[in-house]
Amino acid sequence: RTNCMKRQVGAVLVRNRRVVSTGYNGTPSGVRNCAQGGCARCNGFAEAGIALEECLCLHAEENALLEAGRERSHGATLYTS
Repeated sequence: RTNCMKRQVGAVLVRNRRVVSTGYNGTPSGVRNCAQGGCARCNGFAEAGIALEECLCLHAEENALLEAGRERSHGATLYTS
């Protein structure tokens, strides 16, 4: 489900044995996906460690926490692939 062309990572936030939220690497909500031209770095074919300031993609962990919010994140465990 990730839409980042550089990294394929997912994250799951779990509390009390229940999935609270999930997140994937990719562009923020409201921004075109990488494959559609949303991230200049991904579409510019930059090598690892180069042009990081151009990357719009969020980490999978960040997306999972944003999706859950503060209340549902408290006391939860975050797993990443």
